[in-house]
Amino acid sequence: MFSEEQAEAWKSDEMFRLLVSGAKDYAIILLDDTGHVVRWNDGAERIQGYNGEEIIGSHCSQFYADEDVKTGKPEVELRLARIAGRFQDEGWRVRKDKSRFWASFELTALRDKEGTLTGFGKVVRDITARKNAEERLRKSEEMFRLLVLGVKDYAIVMLNPDGEVASWNEGAERITGYSADEILGTNYSRFYTKEDIAADKPNEELQVAAREGRLEVEGWRVRKDQSRFRAHVVLAAVHDDQEKLVGFCKVTRDITLQKETEDALKSAKEQAEQASRFKSEFLANMSHEIRTPMNGIIGITNILLRSPLAEQQHQNLTILRDVGVSLLSVINDILDFSKVEAGKLQLESVEFEPAALIEGIGDFFAAQARSANVSLATYISPDVPRYLCGDAGRIRQILTNLTSNAIKFSPNGEVVIRATVENVNNGSTTLRFAVIDTGVGVAQEAIERIFSPFVQADGATNRKYGGTGLGLSISKRLVELMGGEIGVTSRLGQGANFWFVVPLELSSANIEDTVDIPSFDELSVLIVDDVASSRSIIENYLSEWGAKFCSAASVPEALNLVRISCQEKKSFSLVVINLLSPLGHLVSFASELIEVCKSTRTEIVLAYGLGDSQNEQSLIDQYFTSKISKPIKRSELLTCLCNLVNREEDIHQNVRTSLSLEKRRQPGELLDRLKKVLVVEDNLVNKRVILMELEELGLRAEAVGNGVEALKALAENCYDVILMDCQMPEMDGFEATKLIRSQEQSQGGHIPIIAMTAQALDGDREKCLSAGMDDYLAKPIDFTLLERSLQRFIPNAQALAQLMSGSQARLTLSPEQRASLKPREQLVDFDYLKGKYTAKRLQELVELFVDSSKQIIVRLDDAIDQSDATKLRSTAHELAGSCMMLRMSAMLQEARLLEQLAQSPDWKEAREHLSKLKDCFRSTQDMLLTVSKQ
Repeated sequence: MFSEEQAEAWKSDEMFRLLVSGAKDYAIILLDDTGHVVRWNDGAERIQGYNGEEIIGSHCSQFYADEDVKTGKPEVELRLARIAGRFQDEGWRVRKDKSRFWASFELTALRDKEGTLTGFGKVVRDITARKNAEERLRKSEEMFRLLVLGVKDYAIVMLNPDGEVASWNEGAERITGYSADEILGTNYSRFYTKEDIAADKPNEELQVAAREGRLEVEGWRVRKDQSRFRAHVVLAAVHDDQEKLVGFCKVTRDITLQKETEDALKSAKEQAEQASRFKSEFLANMSHEIRTPMNGIIGITNILLRSPLAEQQHQNLTILRDVGVSLLSVINDILDFSKVEAGKLQLESVEFEPAALIEGIGDFFAAQARSANVSLATYISPDVPRYLCGDAGRIRQILTNLTSNAIKFSPNGEVVIRATVENVNNGSTTLRFAVIDTGVGVAQEAIERIFSPFVQADGATNRKYGGTGLGLSISKRLVELMGGEIGVTSRLGQGANFWFVVPLELSSANIEDTVDIPSFDELSVLIVDDVASSRSIIENYLSEWGAKFCSAASVPEALNLVRISCQEKKSFSLVVINLLSPLGHLVSFASELIEVCKSTRTEIVLAYGLGDSQNEQSLIDQYFTSKISKPIKRSELLTCLCNLVNREEDIHQNVRTSLSLEKRRQPGELLDRLKKVLVVEDNLVNKRVILMELEELGLRAEAVGNGVEALKALAENCYDVILMDCQMPEMDGFEATKLIRSQEQSQGGHIPIIAMTAQALDGDREKCLSAGMDDYLAKPIDFTLLERSLQRFIPNAQALAQLMSGSQARLTLSPEQRASLKPREQLVDFDYLKGKYTAKRLQELVELFVDSSKQIIVRLDDAIDQSDATKLRSTAHELAGSCMMLRMSAMLQEARLLEQLAQSPDWKEAREHLSKLKDCFRSTQDMLLTVSKQ
């Protein structure tokens, strides 16, 4: 039997044993006096991975890393604990699965009452997570320290509470001229001017920063060499965990140059505004003299429009008149602003047709929209009166400005010009005009100032897109003078809706005007349009006139609807095709429609852009019943429906004649005075294409490869005009042009130079013109624009109006061949090639392109192997030029990617893109060689 004292001691020991055994977060181990395990708790089993049966009797060195065992570290720690009674440390330990963990441990020597060593108690804790966190913090602090020390544009300095410098980075040394050895421990007031020190400004700023937590100021500071600089300073108080002030962080930036620039700009702006005020009255008086000739041209055009004319002549003169009006508006942008400032702008009130005005603007911008891949549409609400009285010229000026901006800022997007009735009063109506786009949009903070003069919404945007900032300001002034209001709703990246409302008087002509529109109840129209806004406009018109219709957003959807209607014996009366597709795709679609509808009387109308070649017009005449201009006019669409209802035997021919574009005339002869054109172009494919085009125009031309060769050619021969590439080796087009102009100043004469460049960004035209060039063409060259440009400069160039291609046989593809090429059409634009070149010339160009591309790809390989970014960029640019000229879209994309990548090259990525380019070239080569031989 136990005594009570023994029982109580046993109970106490048992509780302690249970406590030790149950501890989970600590390994509590009992070792004998030689270091072997005697006892092992649950925590030791969890941390080390061994159970008691596996480990009891094993030596504690089993938990140490091999390198520690080799150095005898376990025995050393036991010896130190034996001598000192206790030993603490941290280090790596090893689990049963051989994984390592960072351990914090304490080793305690255990002795009996006589002082004899009986063993050791060891407590171990796994602190791997804490150690990792500490290491991450240490590295983070070290990186931050190195970052601060390495900053060169900012002086980042730590001050103690009294303002003495405690740390000094490289930026501080660069800005002030003091090294760390010279400045540490000194008071920061030494950087202030004498007058600021006398005014106790350094101490005041410290007190404000301590009280407010932060101080931001600008002022003069002094460098080591006693020179002064303008500084922007942020002084922030730094506190410890107990909110005690431990110092200040001071960040200083040298803004001397910035302030000088701001002062200079402010002074220049004030001088410009003063000069503008002086000139305003003079320019306002001159406006009449400048406008008079242009008004004469427009007036004569209007007289001709009132004379008996064929439909095409009337359309051409209408466009000519609108172009003249637009040209006049360019002058007005400058002169009208001056008149407004001088208070001398007067409005006029004349009768006009809102629908004709808006659709005329659509016609004028059609080519620009097409070249920018922008869907342009016009819409006139049915409740808009046919005739109104107001200043039509000013309304046209405003809409022209807004539409031009919308197209410019909406590449590959949509633009809609709308007119709707806001409200109607006795004898007047308020119209709402709107130009809606899907472009880059306007930031909210810029909307308030966008209509102010000489102010751009965004400087970066201005550099990219160009512009003076006057157009919207003038538009706002004009709208306000007409008693209206102008505004914009927009979100950045989500397009813009520029609108204005103006009150206009009703014309008495509306009472007399009656339009007899037949019933369209029996008509069924299919609209095929891949742009939702455009499709909706056509639907609104048809709904207004009572015609039945349905819509399709794609070719497959349209064909499916046609097949269903034919099966149900409910064929469509009319199919209106208004797709953003190459003519070849539209012809393929039309041929399928004709096949499906061969048993019906369905008519197919194409909405297509102006400026078609003879070959294009021939295709349109072959596959389409008629054609209407794009953007679709309300009046032309109505004419199509009326012709269907009032069909006569020759109605289709009449519609085709009245609505199609004039076919191009046959080549004529140039006058004997015509000499030669000099083509300066380093790309072999581009060079050959341009020479072919000039030859078809009946022009004699020679080609050289760079500016140096151009100067030699000019020294030996006479030329009427130079087509000058801008980016070339040895001597580029800008330098060559400047040298030519320099020679002309001393020798007399002036040879026209037309720039050709692939860098078709806004601002490039101005760069070319400022270099002395006379005109500018973006690549790929639009040869219609080239022809127009040549007409301006070549002597007796009016004869060029008669020079057109089309006298030779062109490459044609059968429907079967065209269908077989459909899956691969994205590689090559065969519709363009077949319409542009004869089979013989196409084969020549293909062979030249393939041979030159092979050589270029070898040079691209070399550039990447040599990590030569300059060579990679120039070589990729050269290949992109060839691809662009021949519409090799897939290869062009890869070449452009390589050209962009060369700016900050990742050579592994460059190699991957080159591999894709090679694959694309092989596919393109096979297709080109096959088709060119057919």
